[in-house]
Amino acid sequence: DTLVRAQIAASGLTPGSPAGIGFLNGGLSRNRMQALNFSISGLRDTITASAFRSEATGIDPLAVYAGGELANVAIRQQGWTLGGSHTLTPASSASLTLSQSKTLGTQNQAGNTLFNAQLGLNFRHGANINSSLTARATRFSSEVRPYREYAMTGTLSASF
Repeated sequence: DTLVRAQIAASGLTPGSPAGIGFLNGGLSRNRMQALNFSISGLRDTITASAFRSEATGIDPLAVYAGGELANVAIRQQGWTLGGSHTLTPASSASLTLSQSKTLGTQNQAGNTLFNAQLGLNFRHGANINSSLTARATRFSSEVRPYREYAMTGTLSASF
């Protein structure tokens, strides 16, 4: 107990201070979001596109938000998604999805970018059995902890 209280005091907090886990968790905020979506479908093809941007601003003058940021600091995000699917045969289809979301940096916190590419194949094996195979590549660009991830997943489902 004494060690924890000492660490809290060394951080400039009091034992009764609210704990925060993410941005805008302990105060009032003003949020604004804009989105644009588009989709077109044909006999065997579907194409979709979307884009968004958002802004969240803390408006509580006494609250401290993520990264030690005070009120009136805006967290801005923007992103897009492009997708397409094609029916290969009456029992199979392929799809491709590309997406990116970006959090813009502030004077106290660096920004980051998340890019994702996913390719999928879907199959129907009779009336009650389906399978899919999906490959995914993800890249997270950040000054703090950038990473890349590659995955391949398969599923088999049966209905009774």
